[in-house]
Amino acid sequence: MRSITLLSAALLCVLQSECSKTIPELKKEILDQILPKNENEIMIAPGNLTSDCTVVESTLYVLNIDDINENKGEISLRLYFRQYWKDYRLKYVQNSLFEYILINNEEAIWTPDTFFVNEKKGRSFEALRPNLLIRIFPDGSVIYSKKLSVTLECPMDFDKYPFDRQVCNLRLESYGNTIDNLKLKWKTESNPVGVYSENPVPVFQLQKFVSSYGMVELQKNYSFLAVDFYFSRGLSYSIYNIYLPSIVMVFISWLPFWINKKLITSRLLISMGALLSFIMILCRFSERQPQSQYSSSMLSFTATCASFLILSLVLSVLLHIFDKDVEDPIKIVESGKLNENGGKKMKLNILMKKLPCKESWLEFGARFIVPFVFGLFCVIYFVSWGALSADEPITVPMTKS
Repeated sequence: MRSITLLSAALLCVLQSECSKTIPELKKEILDQILPKNENEIMIAPGNLTSDCTVVESTLYVLNIDDINENKGEISLRLYFRQYWKDYRLKYVQNSLFEYILINNEEAIWTPDTFFVNEKKGRSFEALRPNLLIRIFPDGSVIYSKKLSVTLECPMDFDKYPFDRQVCNLRLESYGNTIDNLKLKWKTESNPVGVYSENPVPVFQLQKFVSSYGMVELQKNYSFLAVDFYFSRGLSYSIYNIYLPSIVMVFISWLPFWINKKLITSRLLISMGALLSFIMILCRFSERQPQSQYSSSMLSFTATCASFLILSLVLSVLLHIFDKDVEDPIKIVESGKLNENGGKKMKLNILMKKLPCKESWLEFGARFIVPFVFGLFCVIYFVSWGALSADEPITVPMTKS
């Protein structure tokens, strides 16, 4: 009986001492028990100690797409990257006072050696304090979250510029652990990858992003995560700064064909002015046009417009040379310059004036055939390069996870 009383008193003292401890003190005691005591233990993955593969699940949330640099072929992202795994060495007795233990030292426990394969530049945010979160749960589950800014390589094809569509890839792999030791996969939830900003960049529109994971075969097999971002280019800038002005300049170059043929100076000034204005538009636009070693659709359009502008200038000169009005027959008679050959020319001229079509074939072609050919070119150009379907959703090929 006495022993039972002593045992109850001891148990009561223990309970009272436990209840008297604050939550920070309880968490400190747990951390002192579960955290590795030496660096060698930190470097070993949990699965390596039990001959099992460590499974690391991930989620990725893009806060903003800061920039898409077309000339350098890169994309800059700000994102939250989170990883989830279990480490049995970090198990502890659950306490009703708190759900998990929060630490902000990533060197205190083992963490996956994940890296961005196509990274060109990256940094973590450390204003005030490092933007890092590590939660340890009683069953040994770990949530590792970090805010990052990364610049990734994104090769681009401008063959169809400005109707081009680009695909930028984000790829993650384990740097040293093969798939036998560490397996990466997206967290089994509805949306493991998300983008917060609906319209990230002014030039491009993000239409879709597709996540996948699997195994890459190098000298050894490694696990990887991937996200493909599908972009379509906005056409408003190109339409208002190059297409419409170029078409207007070509139309202006046809005005001399409807002006009196004797006003050769006015006709040439209009043709030259349209050509010089087009060159100025082209020089201004080329500063923002991405550099490409391929012949883009924009190049074929501007080259064709320049050809029509030069053609209009040449036709204005030719019309002045070949369709110059001869001297008025009445004035010829009054001046007494009429001879036998002159009489025949006068009769021929009077006959030509009585014909229903006074314009020569050259002038007829300049007025009607050239505009028709240019209009036909514009229709074929915009249809063949996909301008009418530029805003349609991008068809994404099926990917195997």
